[in-house]
Amino acid sequence: MIVMGQAGRVVRSHFNLDTPFDSTLFNLMGVAIIVNIVTAAIFCRWTFRAAPSPYVWGIRMGLVSFVIFAMEGMIMAQRLAHSVGVPDGGPGLPVVNWSTTGGDLRIAHFLGMHALQLLPLVGFFGRSTAAVALAFSVWVSISVAAIWGALAGKTIPTG
Repeated sequence: MIVMGQAGRVVRSHFNLDTPFDSTLFNLMGVAIIVNIVTAAIFCRWTFRAAPSPYVWGIRMGLVSFVIFAMEGMIMAQRLAHSVGVPDGGPGLPVVNWSTTGGDLRIAHFLGMHALQLLPLVGFFGRSTAAVALAFSVWVSISVAAIWGALAGKTIPTG
């Protein structure tokens, strides 16, 4: 709601400390994000009460990745920026606007958090805990490489 409200006001929602009102909204977003991360961690813990199956392991590992890479958002909040080595808002990929001139922390954030959708599907359709473990390892490795590259100020290859 805050993001939509700020968009309706035609102002930035993220990293907006321009006025006391904007600062308050940005801080409220931070509180909501922390509540969301803690809730996901609690749900992850609860999944260990369920009988193990590839699907349940997919949910567990998806939640683990979600929690870790949701917390990566704190790096962006601390920096008040998602770009590294270049100013925010420069040239970017279509639709997502990930930086094509410097590092962009949103890539790892996106990849790591969306394991929450991918890994349960691997468990459900792959019907193998080994497939979930492999997918988790590969997906998290790619996500870690994305954050490492972004922190080094490296852009993604664009062709």
